[in-house]
Amino acid sequence: MTVCKRLILGASLSLLCATAALRAARADNRVNTLFAAELARAPQLLHYSRPLSDDSIYALTVTGASWQHSWGPQTLFFMGWLNGGTNRLTGRNVNQQLKSVERALTDRDYQSIPSLVSSFKTGQIAANPTLKLADGLALLRTGDPSGAFTVLSAPYHTMGRPDPELDYRLRKLAYQAAVRAGHTRHAISFALSLVLQPQPVTLPAVPRLPQDVVSFLHEQGVDLERVALGILETPTGLRHMDYYTYAAADLICLKPTPDLLPVLFSMLHTGDTYLRARAIVALGSVDYHPSPRGDAWTRNILPGRRVNYGLSADQQNSIESTARQFLKDSNWRLRAAGCLALAFIGGDENHRLLDTMVNDRAYVLGPPDRSGMRWLTFPVRVAADTALTRWQEQVTPGGGMVDRNELARETRGCSNVTGDTSGLRGTFASVIAVSPADTVLPKPQSPL
Repeated sequence: MTVCKRLILGASLSLLCATAALRAARADNRVNTLFAAELARAPQLLHYSRPLSDDSIYALTVTGASWQHSWGPQTLFFMGWLNGGTNRLTGRNVNQQLKSVERALTDRDYQSIPSLVSSFKTGQIAANPTLKLADGLALLRTGDPSGAFTVLSAPYHTMGRPDPELDYRLRKLAYQAAVRAGHTRHAISFALSLVLQPQPVTLPAVPRLPQDVVSFLHEQGVDLERVALGILETPTGLRHMDYYTYAAADLICLKPTPDLLPVLFSMLHTGDTYLRARAIVALGSVDYHPSPRGDAWTRNILPGRRVNYGLSADQQNSIESTARQFLKDSNWRLRAAGCLALAFIGGDENHRLLDTMVNDRAYVLGPPDRSGMRWLTFPVRVAADTALTRWQEQVTPGGGMVDRNELARETRGCSNVTGDTSGLRGTFASVIAVSPADTVLPKPQSPL
């Protein structure tokens, strides 16, 4: 993926620099003051000899990548990595003690927890998920946020398979403890972990950024767009930041505006399917043309995107022609993205093109349930159906929960793209939702 990142950096370098300069001029100086030492020493702390962009140094610093060593060595924001080691719990009464702590935690008896965990060392408490959660919550509830942060921010033994839901909860509690204790730098870094790796959800729920956390970051003067750009500009393999390329791209695409056109066009011309698909939907949003029938349909694609920016004719032609080309692409993700982009642009010809996509043959299967039924979806058809709501047209994309016979009947002559990873990175899938349509456009699988 080195080529991918070079393309992101190189496609519109001069315009990117101008955009970054404007953004930096608007940024709150509070961040520069809080992280002055780390900003100055980031390359040395990372033991990295090549020159880094200002945006990369900014992202590496505020996320904690260049100075925060309490997170695990596997990924930046996943703390569950220990194998136990010297902090492993031993002894005949350990299981009984853990059950007592679990009961107190279930009963929310936070007053009893300190005495129940007092026989364990601090490192043992922090390394055990049950003790960590119980003691951290108890310290928070009893007025010791600094002590809670010490326990909650330390890495822990996973006790088997990683649990992203638990990890998110621990990171969120560590963030809350840091805020209450006045540990602002740590609070910012943990807040960014909650934004770049938010709480996982189960379909059809739409994952959302934690708005209270986003508000905190804005209050502290943290520029989320600059963080995202810094991650995109970071060289591959540097302190795990490239794991979050997709999350950074999603942040860029959440509220696209004309000043992000250089970035979006750069993403569009990479060899990465995910980045290209995200870019064309965002570009379609920037090239939005109002509909005479109203614009309530936009809530199905990018909520709140109702601004006609008035792009130049060349920009509009480039975006529209690319979206149309994507409808013919061999990759289903790009075909689906092209459908959504053309909905924003509108027009009779695009309406006709979208009508041809309602019979797309790509389908995705979910795992079978206990009865053998499976979830079937035709993602490009669903994207076309979503796009056609602009013209108050509704189609039947098919799919749903099907048995073996229904599956064979509905997918006859179609192509199974379940698990298709062509053109995707081999790192982490983002769980940031840019659009409600994401619930029907399966994302690449994360190794976690």
